[in-house]
Amino acid sequence: MLCTSSATLAALTKPKNSTADVRARISKVITEGKTVALSSAELDDPSIREQLPQLLEEIAQERGSQSYLGPSIPGHTLLGEIGQGGMSTVYLARQDKLGRHVAIKIAPSWLGSSERAQQMLLQEAHTMARLRHPNIVVIHDIINVNETIAISMDWVDGRTLASLLRTLPDRTHADDMELLRVTLGTKAEDSSHFADTPHRHFALLVRDIARATQVVHDNHLLHLDIKPSNVLVRRDGTPLLADFGVTRDIRLETSYTRTFAGTPVYAAPEQLRRNDKKIGPHTDVYSLGVTLYEALARTQPLKDMDMGSIADLLERGPT
Repeated sequence: MLCTSSATLAALTKPKNSTADVRARISKVITEGKTVALSSAELDDPSIREQLPQLLEEIAQERGSQSYLGPSIPGHTLLGEIGQGGMSTVYLARQDKLGRHVAIKIAPSWLGSSERAQQMLLQEAHTMARLRHPNIVVIHDIINVNETIAISMDWVDGRTLASLLRTLPDRTHADDMELLRVTLGTKAEDSSHFADTPHRHFALLVRDIARATQVVHDNHLLHLDIKPSNVLVRRDGTPLLADFGVTRDIRLETSYTRTFAGTPVYAAPEQLRRNDKKIGPHTDVYSLGVTLYEALARTQPLKDMDMGSIADLLERGPT
């Protein structure tokens, strides 16, 4: 009988929806006048993801018109929705002047986004523009026109660390590294960023994100939301720190705030308690530690606990 990891590997290598299937579905969506939104299954499939920019370009040209994708972004052509959060939507787009494909993150007024959402996105854009490191997502432009705020940044052909961890079995198996390569769609000649064991691989991955975090701190900033879902992993295995939506300037004097920003499972006690005066670089280090724990143990250390219970446990210890 196949072990869990081998069974998963076998399932991943089975033929999935072809690009023809995806093309037919998207064409039908356009015909119905709906927004072109890629499903998680489509974006998780490395063969589909690799061909996605060209596929969407071809469909747009064939149809002569696109479905309603929201506001017009100067210098860019939106091709399809690839992600949506509480305060923003991400599209795959073409930067027309250079002909390259980028990811456009938008907090648009036409979706009824609040002024706070737009200001947070604008803050995120300015933050990313200050940072230069091979393990930080690159920003290309900040767009602020017609009450629409948008960030143009690298289109990352890859998956989040969180989605990679969900692919792996609960316990380590000999074929885990091959499973990671298949999941990402990594070619043999592009696997230089992969270690020989999953534990070593994830330790090195978090090391690279820690180095990126140091650059954040060197620029007098705190990330404050480091977690597996905010780490993108390229097809070649390179990790990238992303999502600077709740970043804070260390130099600013702050006072106690009633609003928690971050993700409770990965947040340090001072962040959970909204004790702004005690928040510092060590707060991000804590989140890095929890991320490393989850990658190595393949489970969250404080899973299914609410924010208050997590804070009490961290401050008082287990009873």
